[in-house]
Amino acid sequence: ATSLSLYITIINITLIVINNCSLLNPGPCNFNSLSVFYQNVQGLITYSSLGSPDPTLNITKVCELSSYVVMHCPDIIILNETWLKDNVKNSELLPNNEYKIFRLDRSPKTHPPHPTDPKKFRRNGGGVLIAIKNALDMNPKLVKSNVNAEILSVLLNLKSGKKICITTCYRVGTLQERNFNEICNHIQNISNNKSISKHVMIGDLNLDTVNWKEVNSCSPNSLHQKFVNLFNENCMDQILNSPTHYRGNLLDLVLSDAPHIIKNVYIADHNEFIKSDHFAITFDINIKDAVKRIKPPKRIIRNYKKAEWLNINRDLAMIDWSQHIDYTDINTAWSNFKNILNSICDRHIPKAKIKNKSNCPWYDSEVNKINRKKERLRLQYKTSKNPEHYKKYSDARKELKSVIKSKMRSNLFDESNSSTLTKKFWSYVKSSSNSSRIPEHVYHENIYANNSYRKSNLFNTFFYNQFSEASRYDIDINFSDTQFHDFRFNVTVVKQILNYIDINK
Repeated sequence: ATSLSLYITIINITLIVINNCSLLNPGPCNFNSLSVFYQNVQGLITYSSLGSPDPTLNITKVCELSSYVVMHCPDIIILNETWLKDNVKNSELLPNNEYKIFRLDRSPKTHPPHPTDPKKFRRNGGGVLIAIKNALDMNPKLVKSNVNAEILSVLLNLKSGKKICITTCYRVGTLQERNFNEICNHIQNISNNKSISKHVMIGDLNLDTVNWKEVNSCSPNSLHQKFVNLFNENCMDQILNSPTHYRGNLLDLVLSDAPHIIKNVYIADHNEFIKSDHFAITFDINIKDAVKRIKPPKRIIRNYKKAEWLNINRDLAMIDWSQHIDYTDINTAWSNFKNILNSICDRHIPKAKIKNKSNCPWYDSEVNKINRKKERLRLQYKTSKNPEHYKKYSDARKELKSVIKSKMRSNLFDESNSSTLTKKFWSYVKSSSNSSRIPEHVYHENIYANNSYRKSNLFNTFFYNQFSEASRYDIDINFSDTQFHDFRFNVTVVKQILNYIDINK
């Protein structure tokens, strides 16, 4: 009986495991964690266009940022020293459908000039950014602030009704007491907000004289010590104790009034993710509430593997194309062709739903391969410090930039978009035609023309109607002082001019 009972128990357990394979492979189960990426990127625009109101993006850094986002999918992205201007759109940095972006670009308000020396502080540069993934069901909202400093805060709403505040601050090292007071007011306002349960702050504060390794951090610099006292008064602990700058300084800080929620802190190597003097920092924010992630809607595509090609060819062969194309203008003909083809495809090609990938459309297997090659060469140079290895790493970065730029340009013509298909069609018409100006079909006064003689007559009729009657403009024009007062028109001169016209232009 005991053996039979044991046998039945084993059978039941086996059946449960077979029907519920998640017991063996539960998959990712850390639903209470938010992944964070931070870096002082030292400009997402080129240095040469720093003073321009319409600056040029630093394609290399934007591509490196995009590559990291595609590969690691961070929930929160925080950047310092973006150098951005109003004319740079959020969609140029990150896909709008993936992240909600909050920016505070440098302005006279966030970075006031020196009261006695207007040229002492840089008017350009600076700027901070926080991007929250749209898939997070946390309703991120900007914390309104009137302080004159480069400090930005965003509230994340938890299911329990409480809120987490994410703050980033960039402080130029030469700024003095006035800037400290502004930052102090902002932090204290957040601390006094009872609806905020936890506060996480990260940024480049340039407090290089503070010894953060000691429990009671202190600084010989009186202003830096005021910042230390400010953090202590608001119960904010500093998490990092390793350099965040290639010169060995700890300039970028991670502070929180709940340090126990900061997990898996990683300070990246120099230039590991985005080329900068500052190292990137990643960490997780662990919270008690389960983080609900909204699944992206599925896309509907045609399943060409199951297409009925014989039926498609049969239906296409039965179409009288001359009826739809030959006696109409080229725009109508193109529209007719698309509608007929789509109608036949809808009948004979089944639809399928697929997951909506978060990857940038230009980030394909080729880009991923080059990106991994670049990272492998970077690690090789880090170990060897060999100039030849650095050159290989540098060449790989240039190759990645070149390939990504090419992919981004080609992706402008997305074949799933009918408007870009139209652009492709007209591009083909222009390249395959002897003339880029005169269309194959001309329409005027309810008459279609598709041969040279009839088209010429329609053009003549059109221009004759434009100039056959005297104009009735009520404008007082005085020709007495014009240098063309002796200019004369005659048939011979006009004919001579017309003979030299290039009809292809």
